[in-house]
Amino acid sequence: MNLCPAILLISILGAWAAAEVTVIVRKDAKGAGTRIFFQDGEEIARSADAAFRAADPEGRPLGRLEGHVPTGEVREYHPNGRLKTLFRAINEADGTLSTCILEEYRPNGKMAFKAERDGCASRLVIEFHPSGLPKIIANWAHGTPEGPSTHYYDDTRGRKRVMMETFYRGGLRDGVERMYYRDGSLWSEGRYKEDKREGKEVAYNDDGDGGRTEREYRADEQVGFERSYDKRGKLYSEIPYAGGQRDGTWKVFSSGGVALLYEIVFKKGKLDGESRSYDENGKGLLRCILTYRDGTLVKRQAFDGAGTPLPGKDRAYCSSLERYPK
Repeated sequence: MNLCPAILLISILGAWAAAEVTVIVRKDAKGAGTRIFFQDGEEIARSADAAFRAADPEGRPLGRLEGHVPTGEVREYHPNGRLKTLFRAINEADGTLSTCILEEYRPNGKMAFKAERDGCASRLVIEFHPSGLPKIIANWAHGTPEGPSTHYYDDTRGRKRVMMETFYRGGLRDGVERMYYRDGSLWSEGRYKEDKREGKEVAYNDDGDGGRTEREYRADEQVGFERSYDKRGKLYSEIPYAGGQRDGTWKVFSSGGVALLYEIVFKKGKLDGESRSYDENGKGLLRCILTYRDGTLVKRQAFDGAGTPLPGKDRAYCSSLERYPK
């Protein structure tokens, strides 16, 4: 006897509901967890929670699965009964379980993570702020980021504001990365190669006055000169770097780059040698010499406009130079 379409649909839905697979995590007195899978109220499989979470790039748990989880969707719930995680499970012939998360929710029901459902190998994923606004929108392939990735601020007015744009190859940052202030103006722009900073990086002042700082990187280490410019494009600071550390004489200039104010000497990241300060009127008159040895201040000397030492004036004349590198 043929069933009418309505009865047939109800039968199909009932069978689907009965076949739902769920998972819970039970922890022992020491905090070690075990993931237990159920279908139709009966336990069908279990694995150590730590092994389940420490998955390889393809999403397979590193530990063995005891039992059998059918290929399909698996649900995990919060203690309050709301859905916590929806993920796709693929039972492999070798006894491992390939998984990829499709959706994650917070206890209040708001979505925390979402991925397209077409497959686990290559997909677009979205992570959300607690407010519900997107936090990260990124492309993934085989368990790692691949392609463009955009990060967003959690804006209280509900506006979608970009915080960072970067690019991944094989799970590593590789390409141009840009950071933005909340008002949308550019904060910094640099380049990565195999997850390491490489080449020129420019950082801009947050007040939008046009001031900027330029740095140079090689294999994630700062090298060359770090130069800072004011809003008129005049150099006011120049710091030499080698191997990621200040190394050489840091020069600081007055407004407009007219006069040299400070010369601060570093050796392998530590103050070492004679650092000097000069008067601010642009005549280059020596005001103070601070002598350092391996990062420790060993001597102060103050001078008048003619270069004559001024005993007892060293703290007053040298205070600004002593504070500046810090």
